[in-house]
Amino acid sequence: MNKISLWRYWLLVHFSKPVADRALYRFISTHAPRSILEIGLASLERTCNLLRLAQRAAKSEEIRYCGIDLFEARPAGNRLRLKDTHCQVRKCSSVSRLIPGELGSIHPGLANQLGQHDLIVLSLSSRLDPTVSSVALLSRMLTERGHLLLREGNDPQDAYRVLTKADVERLAGDQSAVARAA
Repeated sequence: MNKISLWRYWLLVHFSKPVADRALYRFISTHAPRSILEIGLASLERTCNLLRLAQRAAKSEEIRYCGIDLFEARPAGNRLRLKDTHCQVRKCSSVSRLIPGELGSIHPGLANQLGQHDLIVLSLSSRLDPTVSSVALLSRMLTERGHLLLREGNDPQDAYRVLTKADVERLAGDQSAVARAA
């Protein structure tokens, strides 16, 4: 895997489009995650940029990557072929895994199998609503120093919200209390 040059890093952090990705790239550069789970791939280019920046920040440590997306089940015109995506991601990360699905399809067995991650990047569209069980599973999948970067909405300009593991656990607790009240 080729690391990203200083010039390319600077361009990504200051001038990448969509603008919301700049904060994501800065976050990766400063926190140096060793394992990344991306739920809802925005684009192959962004995924490879994430992995190259993480490799640069990790300084020769191997980056573990897992991507969960609908792939061929996406709406027409926005489809990603699983096989093509795997070939591209494999060029960017030696340890990678791609799983067809979405946030609601993560079950406890899969969460255990995937293990814990330093960074979870979650892009929620308007049709996906995080359920109580999936938020609880996300908190289980974060390491103690892990973060969840959450972008809600379909607009690529929407900013990411940074949540620590404690924030995600609190959110899971709040949602379970609401579900019990209903």
